[in-house]
This record gives sequence, C-alpha cells and structure tokens, in this order.
Amino acid sequence: MIDMTLHDTLLKAFGHSFRIALGFLSLGLICMGAMPQSSLANSPEVVDRIVAVVNDDIIVLQDVDKLLQPLQAQIQTAGYSDEQKHSMLLEMRQKAIDQLVDQKLIDQSAQEFGVKVEEAEIDASLERIKQQNQLTDEQLQETLKKEGLSLESLRDQLKQQILASRLENYEVRSKIVITKEDVTEYYKQNADKYKGEKTYHLRNILIKSPQTDDPAGKKAVEDKLTKIFAEFKAGKSFETLARQYSESQYADEGGELGKFRLDDLSPNLRAAIEPLSPGGVTPALETSDGYQIIFVQEILQKPGKSLDSAYKEIEDKLFEEQYKKKREAWIENLRKAAHIKIIE
Repeated sequence: MIDMTLHDTLLKAFGHSFRIALGFLSLGLICMGAMPQSSLANSPEVVDRIVAVVNDDIIVLQDVDKLLQPLQAQIQTAGYSDEQKHSMLLEMRQKAIDQLVDQKLIDQSAQEFGVKVEEAEIDASLERIKQQNQLTDEQLQETLKKEGLSLESLRDQLKQQILASRLENYEVRSKIVITKEDVTEYYKQNADKYKGEKTYHLRNILIKSPQTDDPAGKKAVEDKLTKIFAEFKAGKSFETLARQYSESQYADEGGELGKFRLDDLSPNLRAAIEPLSPGGVTPALETSDGYQIIFVQEILQKPGKSLDSAYKEIEDKLFEEQYKKKREAWIENLRKAAHIKIIE
C-alpha cells in the first residue's frame, strides 16, 4: 500500500474529485456490478458517450472512468450483490460527474479571468511531494503505479488544484473578513470551552447488593460498609481497603477508576462527588452494580484560555467556517450562471 503521508498528499493533490472516489472506497461503496476487470474506458461502446454538457464543454464517460480508475482493482472484491453494486455504482458515478462539472466551471472561470498555471509551478508542486515523502522519481512513479495512477494524471490534478486555489483566493478567501468583534462574540458564546477543565481522579469500593429477600445478606453488607468507613476514618488508605474489600474488577488496582469530568458522571455520582475535596469519600451510594464508595484521590484543574491566547484559534475556526460556506455559494453561483445538462 502507499505510504500514508504520501497517500494524504496525493489525496490533497487530486482535489475534491479524487476525495470523492476515495471516500466511496472507504465506505465500501466502490462497486461495478458484474463488470469485467478491464476498465470501462476500454470498451468502444462507452468511451465517447457524452454524460454532461457544461456551457461549450463536454464530459464523456471516459472522463468519469478515468477519475475512478485508481479504485477499480479493489472493486472486484467488494462482496456485494449485483443489485447492491448497481445501485452504489449509480450513486458513485453521479458524485463523480458533479465533481467533474465543478472542475469544468472552474476551468472556464479561469479562462475568463486569464488565470494560467505554468509548467514550472506544477514541477515545483511535484518536487514538494517528492521531498515531503523522500521519494526519487522512480519511487514516485512506482508508488503511483501501485495506486493505479500515472504521473500525467497527477500533474493534471496538481494543475487543477493550483488553478482552483488561485480562483478561490480571489472569489472566496479575499472576501472573508473576520473582525475582532466576531472573535470576541464567539469567545463569549463558548465560554465553557475556554474556562478550563476540572477533572477528578477517582477510586471506588464496590460491595454487591444482596438478594432482596435475604435479610442476613443485607445485614452482612451493612456491617461490611460500616467496617470500611471505620477503618478509613482510622487512617487506613482507601487503596488498601479497596484491595481488601471491593468486589469490583478494579479491586486489585486499588479501586482505580481513572480521571473524569463531572459531566461524564451520572447525576447521583456527580452530586455526591462535586462537594468533595481531595481525600474525601462519598457515603455508600446505591447503584445498579451494588453499593459504591467513591474516593477523590485528586482534583486536576486544566487552565483555561484567555481571549488573547485563544484569538488565533477562534479566528482560524471562523475563517474556515466562512470559507466553506462562501466556496459552496461560489460554486452554486457558477452553476446557476452556466448551461449544464446531465445526460442520463
């Protein structure tokens, strides 16, 4: 398999279209019915069939097959019924066509604005991929081959990525303004997120409940609980008591439960633990597992973030949210202004 770092780089390089294809693979949706292992693009009956018209440009079935070609080796082992494969294939191809339509619209918009990508820029992007993954030319070609890709297709998609990025800088990113007021308002509305976090390091002793019709058993449980509290009050460590008396699976670990936020606990446990200081214990609490005594070993306070320290984080988050919305609106406007016909 491809190195994951390079895989992620290629995924980014191949943009939204390749992401759609790989997304379907990860969901187990890449299926081709009872088709032969050879690519559909090799079939003379389908190679030139037009599947979409975008203004003066066309998208043919071969474009769709080429986009999905890196995944066809895995298709044959999907294990779905023919009916499932057919249904999934239709959905997958429609997603791919939509992405190809968007690419055409971006290309056309780039031509309108005179935006171009030089070969040297593609070379530089390719070099960055090689350097990030410490690959020679031969190793890159071999890796691409294993994924069913070609250097030519990678260069095409790098060009598309650079082109789209430039247009987005002008049409989307340059129109996003995040003000100080925006950041401050978000900080106020999400105060809980930045006020810090308190966690409780807890241990427990569990004594299982007796049968409801067993008075002797109930008396034995009460006596055991009384003895535990008495020994704890006399100075015996809770950890030692847990190992001696607890009927929990954590007894051998001294009743170790771990660290919890109050919000992680059930209401009755939360109410009993919140008033305690480190070293404090709850009374015997009746739970579905039996009677529990909870010991607060320590309380950890994670410091919060001031507005100044959280400013960049919030600004980036708001920018990303705006970018996503504005990019979708930009593509939608391109679609509305274009003549697009999908041919079934």
